[in-house]
Amino acid sequence: MLTGSEPSADRATDLLSHLVSIASVNPRGAEPGPGTGEHALGVFLEEWAACRGLQVDVQEVAPYRRNVLITVEGRSPTQRLLWETHMDTVETEGMTVAPFTPAVVDGRLYGRGACDAKASLASMMLAAESISTAPVRPEATIVLAAVVDEEHKHRGVRALIDSGFRADAAIVGEPTDMDVVIANKGCVRFHVVTRGRTAHSSRAHEGANAIVMMARVILALDSLGQSYKSRVHPLAGRPLLTVSVVRGGQAVNIVPDRCVIDVDRRMIPGEDAGEVMVEIISAVEDLKVKYPEVDVESGGPYSMYPPMEVASDERVVSCLTAACSASGQPTQLKRAPFGTDASILNAFAHIPAVVFGPGSIAQAHTDNEWIDIAQVCRAARILQETAYRF
Repeated sequence: MLTGSEPSADRATDLLSHLVSIASVNPRGAEPGPGTGEHALGVFLEEWAACRGLQVDVQEVAPYRRNVLITVEGRSPTQRLLWETHMDTVETEGMTVAPFTPAVVDGRLYGRGACDAKASLASMMLAAESISTAPVRPEATIVLAAVVDEEHKHRGVRALIDSGFRADAAIVGEPTDMDVVIANKGCVRFHVVTRGRTAHSSRAHEGANAIVMMARVILALDSLGQSYKSRVHPLAGRPLLTVSVVRGGQAVNIVPDRCVIDVDRRMIPGEDAGEVMVEIISAVEDLKVKYPEVDVESGGPYSMYPPMEVASDERVVSCLTAACSASGQPTQLKRAPFGTDASILNAFAHIPAVVFGPGSIAQAHTDNEWIDIAQVCRAARILQETAYRF
């Protein structure tokens, strides 16, 4: 089954250039206004879809931050296939190419978001447009959801789920080198705090050094992380624990009374964030028994997304891999070391979701981010083919 042809490189370049030229940097904790964050890109998507007679719905997630849903009706009102990707990008500091003035060199388009994940968004838009003008529609209705805040707190996909949206399956657009990702690690992040007592460093014996206390905590957490080597998932590998940020001290001649660390704990499929935190808290409590002078407290998670795994014989996997084969695209079933919205769709909406898209994660967030235009064209063809097979 081959449905239509790949979009031309010129067409893909024009669309992706427009997407990249619209700054959509995630504001993280800041309050966005008109034209900042994902706002301007969302407005463009609404206009693009309306001009093509496609159904457009928006979901308010936060002020000036809204998901855009574009629907291409299929022949069956009961079947729905979700194509989901994100509009936001990371920051542009340190880039060696112009972030929002896309340039094409030797078939590569350069700019912030070109790879992560506007290439996926462009391929989905091109595929949706092609299906909408085809003489025969696929059985399933296609919903393209361009969501906000994937790069920070995943509030866009959570709002999509909270709205009651459901689908029979989902393809989440991220740079996977055109492989089909059926598993990825999850993550839980939290703070640990030690508290001491200040003193002048000339009378250090009168104080209690919070940084020295934290050194013991860090060693205990590192030991816990080393113990994970025996837990291995066939695709996702083993869990990882990283102490990634340390903050403490006031001045070189003052005994520090407080130290804080940030901890990043990567979870493999089958692990639960609650159980992971219980294990970590237990390790901290054991440390306090061994060293009663250590005043330490671990806070609850401030960021969490679950691990993801989809069966290799799931229908969406079979249809997507068959579409790759029919389109002449070599592909493998793989895991991703990074987290995606697929984790949240699987865990909280029970939507079988895989990850697929043009580009390499090695190019995401880089100082010269780029995408191979030919992959964008091929991905659009594969998504279209998948829709007809689903």
